[in-house]
Amino acid sequence: MKIHYETLTQDWFDKALSTGPHKSNWIPKHHLDLFRPWPEKYVNLYHQPFNPFAFAINACALATSCKTHGALKTILDQIDYLDLAASSYTETIGNHTYIRNNFDFPMYWATMKKPFYGAFMNAYTAYGYIKLHEATNDEKYFNKALRLITTLTSKDAHIQLSNYDSDGDFWLYEYVFTPQDTEIEYLKDIGTEIQEDGRMRFRVFNGHIAAIFALMKFRKHTSMSFVDEAIEQSILTMSKNLNLQLFKQKYFSYSIEAAVLPDYGQKRAVHLAKHLAEATDDKTLKLTHEAFDTFYNESLKTCEQETYLAGRKSALDLYTPLRA
Repeated sequence: MKIHYETLTQDWFDKALSTGPHKSNWIPKHHLDLFRPWPEKYVNLYHQPFNPFAFAINACALATSCKTHGALKTILDQIDYLDLAASSYTETIGNHTYIRNNFDFPMYWATMKKPFYGAFMNAYTAYGYIKLHEATNDEKYFNKALRLITTLTSKDAHIQLSNYDSDGDFWLYEYVFTPQDTEIEYLKDIGTEIQEDGRMRFRVFNGHIAAIFALMKFRKHTSMSFVDEAIEQSILTMSKNLNLQLFKQKYFSYSIEAAVLPDYGQKRAVHLAKHLAEATDDKTLKLTHEAFDTFYNESLKTCEQETYLAGRKSALDLYTPLRA
């Protein structure tokens, strides 16, 4: 498999990850004047003023602003603030570094107990740190990205954020969590796999692909080859399985588990498939993207919200009896 690193520009990565690109005229007024505020739900409901996706968006905006206007004090102050926020939700376990979400979170009509971890969280935070390194040339940001990426791809990590599933496919798990004792059998019934340490893991299409893009950005930024195997195996997993995301020609599923549940970002599924196909010479991925694009435009574009709601109700009706 060939990955077209030579054609993957900074704008391409920002578009693929939906973190930019940004116009150059924005400058923060002060360190709390974020380009993208922390999600209201994270702050008010979960009491966590940090989110990896928002972190990456803000880092990208600051990198653009710094490139255009120079290292202004307000820019550097906000970079320090972002680093402090991310550090507050960074956890070291053994020799590995994780971003943690420190709240219980509902998923598939069950609950992921706090704290929970995931490839998506490490990947987007690492991407943000790469952008901060590009903006400031400060090695501490590069080192933080390196630790997060190393943990994401490690086969020896205490909490494994990537591994092969029971079908032999290599996944970058968006969620790795401890389930409620009373919900373990229910989660198994909908296809959730459990690790030897009792943690469970969700194989989420959009989180897996986004993590691939972050790994590819790290590879291009550093030329470090230790991520190559994870990148290639993750892409092969999508070459084999991405077509399954189009559920019975009705809508795009969220994950391998609970396949009836639709992705809350239906258009995003097409967007991610497009960029993944562009990044490689994999013919199957190109055909999958073409099929996704045709289906979305011909059958989903004008009824996306109602289709999502109907699919979610179907999933609720199917899975609720399993919890009894």
